[in-house]
Amino acid sequence: MKLTHYTTTGTQSQMALPAWLSGEVNDVELAKAIRVYRSNARQGTSKVKTRSEVNRTKKKWFKQKGTGNARHGARTANIFVGGGISHGPNGMQNWVRSLPQRAKHQALHSALLAQIENVVIHDGLSELKGKTKAAAQLVATAAGRDARVLVILSETQPAVVRSLANLANVLTMTAGRVTALEVAAADKVVTTAEALKVLETRLMASIAKAEQPKVAAEAPKKVAKAKPAAKPVKKVAKTAKATK
Repeated sequence: MKLTHYTTTGTQSQMALPAWLSGEVNDVELAKAIRVYRSNARQGTSKVKTRSEVNRTKKKWFKQKGTGNARHGARTANIFVGGGISHGPNGMQNWVRSLPQRAKHQALHSALLAQIENVVIHDGLSELKGKTKAAAQLVATAAGRDARVLVILSETQPAVVRSLANLANVLTMTAGRVTALEVAAADKVVTTAEALKVLETRLMASIAKAEQPKVAAEAPKKVAKAKPAAKPVKKVAKTAKATK
């Protein structure tokens, strides 16, 4: 398989796939990372009002006896429309989850493998000078219109970021900060050859370490302690008692 490559003049060609962009997609690690990233994006501010917080009259609804209904003291009970909510969110939820760095790198590598058909290399990204019109033409050439595009740069370039900032459905990230969720959510990934090298340096060290076979550590052999020599038993000669 080959990658689509555009030069600065817009000429399209095919580029050989780097060796590190090969292998199988780890669906488990990718799904786990997406779940963690989406969970960390939640605010956790959902809140409902209990019956003590509902702004409603506290007057007794109907008389205690003679109506055939259950005994109620107010309309703020949770069983009535307009009453409080029981066991709802209280605005103090903590949705923060963590993920080891090696798992993040494995998930990002899997996301790139899953999107390899949508990865486009464009040398013209570094030539942008801050004009939105030029950036729109570049994105339309590389990814088409009305597509969610992820642009990955090797490093922060203010002129390029300013050129892409006003384009809808275009997200600009650096190779050192891009995540698996951003790659998986994009329709097209537009990057440069330099950014791919940064991604290779970032990912391959931890991935190679994870793929190493785990060698069970040999348990240290227990050296049998030499038993101390038995103390010689002193035999006491029995002396016959002198008989008178």
